[in-house]
Amino acid sequence: MNVKMIAGHELTPGKTIKDHIHVEGTELHVPHVLLCGARPGPTVLISAGIHNAEYVGIQAAIELSNELDVTTLRGNVIILPLANRSGFENRTISRVYEDGKNLNRVFPGDREGSEADRLAHMLFDTRRLSPSATIWAIHLRRKRRSGWWNVST
Repeated sequence: MNVKMIAGHELTPGKTIKDHIHVEGTELHVPHVLLCGARPGPTVLISAGIHNAEYVGIQAAIELSNELDVTTLRGNVIILPLANRSGFENRTISRVYEDGKNLNRVFPGDREGSEADRLAHMLFDTRRLSPSATIWAIHLRRKRRSGWWNVST
């Protein structure tokens, strides 16, 4: 039987998995939620918190992970609600705390580089988790002091 794995977890229909992905060569861990739909279908990867001060996107990703019902879901949803966890915890606004780099500016990353480079490489490499996945990156942009959504695919 061909077992499908995502982020080291076996996909079990109707199951939700909350865990962390370790960034190889660092002390960094990225929280993720894997929602396995009860029925087959496409896979969607949603990331937020590349810039750790984009609180609205982080909160939206967390709420989405809590509201989706795997019993009615077709396919799989992978949610990375806080990609830049160390920056968030250390309040660096848009930088990875360990090396001061803007995570959004180092993609596709480098598995032998600094913490930000390795984190970007791991996040960029998530495309390989499910080659047919649609990828959404939630960002927030400011225009005249009001928050506007910006979802990149």
